[in-house]
Amino acid sequence: MEYKMYIALRKLYLRPENMKKRFQKAKEWMYIPKDHRRKVLWSDESPFERLNCPKISYVRRKQGNGIGKENLTGTIKHGGGKIMLWECFSYSGVGNKCESMGKWIVFNILRSVRKTWKNLSINWE
Repeated sequence: MEYKMYIALRKLYLRPENMKKRFQKAKEWMYIPKDHRRKVLWSDESPFERLNCPKISYVRRKQGNGIGKENLTGTIKHGGGKIMLWECFSYSGVGNKCESMGKWIVFNILRSVRKTWKNLSINWE
């Protein structure tokens, strides 16, 4: 028997109805005039792990062997915590980002939008 390299696969699960909704929304945005798209402020909120970042882990084992202690990678319980970052961008450029934690989430995000609006001089009229 020879050893083979294995990588743990990851895939975001989307239900078929959610895939259809995303595709429909993308098709709608294709035909919206450029003038309107220039007034849109896109936003994204992403979680980041402080420690124990998810990495690709390679394991060499004989084909057909199960998972043994020698094939495992140690982890830290609770991983040091996550932080949520909120950021935005528009046709004019990239906006500010803010750490959105605690009870001031909405306040911080709105303050960030206000700064971005001033810095990028977006005309929302």
